[in-house]
Amino acid sequence: MSYLDDLITSRANIAANIAAVTASPKPSYSVQGQSVSWGEYLAQLQDAFDKVNATIARLQGPYEVRSEAI
Repeated sequence: MSYLDDLITSRANIAANIAAVTASPKPSYSVQGQSVSWGEYLAQLQDAFDKVNATIARLQGPYEVRSEAI
């Protein structure tokens, strides 16, 4: 497995976690001084996804996107 393959696997894992969190959202709560913020956790997952995705794009080299508006 290459570095790029590892990053692609990581991106898929992060996407699966995002799907799980958004499929069953939970409220933030505190237990015995420990806080769990699901919104913050989701934001961290989305940030990690964006960073891994950007790294993958850089490693795959330049590309061109063409579109046509009608």
